[in-house]
Amino acid sequence: MSTSAAHHTPTQACDACRRRKLKCDRTLPKCGKCRTGLITCLYNDSVKRKMRTVPSDLTRRQLHASSAQSPASPNSQRRRTTEQPSINATSEPQPASAQFGSPFTVSSSGQWQAGAIARDTGIISPMQGHRVPGNLLRVHVHLFLRWMLPIWPIVRPATVWQYCTDHDTLAPKSYCLLLALCAATNVQLNLAPTDSLFDDDAGDDGIDAVCAPLKRNYFLLAALAVRNKQLDIATAPDLETLLTSSFLFSAYANLDKHDEAWFYLSQTVSFVISLRLNDERTYSFLDAEAAEMRRRIYWHVFILERAYCLHNQRPVMLHAAVAKPALTFHDDPGPVDGFLGIISIFESIPVSLYNWLCNPHTEMPRDAVSVPICFWSLSDASLFPVGANETQLVNNSVTQQWLRGYLWHIALKYQLPDTVFMADSLPLEAPLSAAKSVMSTIASVSQRSMEVHGIGMERKLFDLGTYILDYAAARPNVLDRHVAICFSAKEMLWGLLYSLSKLRGAQSFLLPSLLGRAKDFLTLDRPIPQELTSDPDDIEGAGGI
Repeated sequence: MSTSAAHHTPTQACDACRRRKLKCDRTLPKCGKCRTGLITCLYNDSVKRKMRTVPSDLTRRQLHASSAQSPASPNSQRRRTTEQPSINATSEPQPASAQFGSPFTVSSSGQWQAGAIARDTGIISPMQGHRVPGNLLRVHVHLFLRWMLPIWPIVRPATVWQYCTDHDTLAPKSYCLLLALCAATNVQLNLAPTDSLFDDDAGDDGIDAVCAPLKRNYFLLAALAVRNKQLDIATAPDLETLLTSSFLFSAYANLDKHDEAWFYLSQTVSFVISLRLNDERTYSFLDAEAAEMRRRIYWHVFILERAYCLHNQRPVMLHAAVAKPALTFHDDPGPVDGFLGIISIFESIPVSLYNWLCNPHTEMPRDAVSVPICFWSLSDASLFPVGANETQLVNNSVTQQWLRGYLWHIALKYQLPDTVFMADSLPLEAPLSAAKSVMSTIASVSQRSMEVHGIGMERKLFDLGTYILDYAAARPNVLDRHVAICFSAKEMLWGLLYSLSKLRGAQSFLLPSLLGRAKDFLTLDRPIPQELTSDPDDIEGAGGI
């Protein structure tokens, strides 16, 4: 841009606004939309405007009479067809390659076509045609890579950062994946929708005003707007489609919306099968890195399905049918061994147990014997590899102890044979030992390492609290005779309640239910603390990490 350009208002929209087909305020040195989106603002392009010639009434009548007298020849018809402006012909730059060592692929049919989208859909996000500002994307991608990638090692950091850089020109499928990743991060970390994340200096965009009612689920709504209006996910699904569904599942599961969560989890599993990731032969045609990333995606979905179906007593479709991941990439935040640990935990629960839980009134002699076998298999030291980082170890440790408590719970709930509770089978004090181990883990790790696991961690702590109460109800004579056991059970229950009162920076929605059940058991020693009974909005420091 010339020096003199800085002293007058440009006569045309900036290059970025013109290519994105946005109304530009033409301010210098940076227009409002480029300032909001943190993108480069230039006025370099030379725009040549075509003058439209309006035919006279006589000319119109002559043309009409001519067309009515003789049908158009095939050649003239072909000529008029080729002269029509193509819906795919735009000046929008094509998206950068998405190969960057990642599993993401962009098909030629998924190229960004701004003109067609503007005419056919009208909107591409909750911001009335605007894409999400780059600063919001970068904040959430940074948090995802810092905290969630160790437990979800299914993307490559370079790829996600490149998506952020090119977010204005990404193909809709890639852009939707980026939004879904940010949505899962925002909801799982319970990030407060503070104004600091949104640019107050929005100029004519009015982004802050438009997003005010949408801030809580801002990214989720944006991802759904793109997916529902611009994409046909049933046609030629790929890894991006699969990962988008998995992130949408995580977002809805953390919002405790189980109908939507089950819908997107079922989608994810279906895409895994459609892409034949459950078939070992699929990987033989791929290079080492591509095969490794697909293995990670398969086992990640395997974990999601097993954990969610166990919580909600639903059948599973995926089996331990392919080889486990083996490579650690140079940009991994931790070795793949930590990921293998959580795989082993859920792999130890047989499919037959899931099927029985869906119909627990059927006979189960063989599966009753498998309950203590599963219980003791969860004590394997390989679940806690030496190289795993704290976030991975917290996930493995709490999940292990929660599953041991869960197995004890179903044995009690469905009145399995007494032989299941023999000393060498399923210990009667299993829920107490599980809760004690979890409280020891909580005391030895950072708050963030617990919080990054979202509502799944809250549910596991809640379940462990209910297992303690189940034990107290089933074994009152033991608690009456052994003061030390009774005191220990109450102390662990207090610890779980306190954790639920402040995990993810706010009071868990599960706390009132557990507290209601625990009142009779706990008020023998001390009154209920005010911070456990007050409204969640009144707790100081609420708002997420």
